[in-house]
Amino acid sequence: MEPARILLAEDDPEMLGLLACILEQDGYEVVRAADGVGLLTLIESATWEQPPRRYDAIVSDVDLPALNALDVLAGLRPARGETPVVLVTAYGDASARAKARRLGVRAVLDKPLDVDRFRAVVREAVAP
Repeated sequence: MEPARILLAEDDPEMLGLLACILEQDGYEVVRAADGVGLLTLIESATWEQPPRRYDAIVSDVDLPALNALDVLAGLRPARGETPVVLVTAYGDASARAKARRLGVRAVLDKPLDVDRFRAVVREAVAP
């Protein structure tokens, strides 16, 4: 059985590396994006793979350079299908959380992250 495939988007290189390391230690295949354009491109390109292979979960910082993760997710809702989304943010304002709920985001976690909670939320998101 193949490991769950997670798309991880984070603009801070150190945080990206840390989160990828945590997820890889937990046995996930991690595909990385450093900004909103990368997130957009990777979500779109997953449907072009032969055979098409979607992500089992998307984990993203809300505030990404170039394109905000919420805007990317809103625009690509049909392309991402039912893929669970977990967002992380250092600026968890109420309007962003409300938009995330409307988009069907599974969880919004505040930075600094509680690593055990992060792992549990991701594990729950990829569970069949």
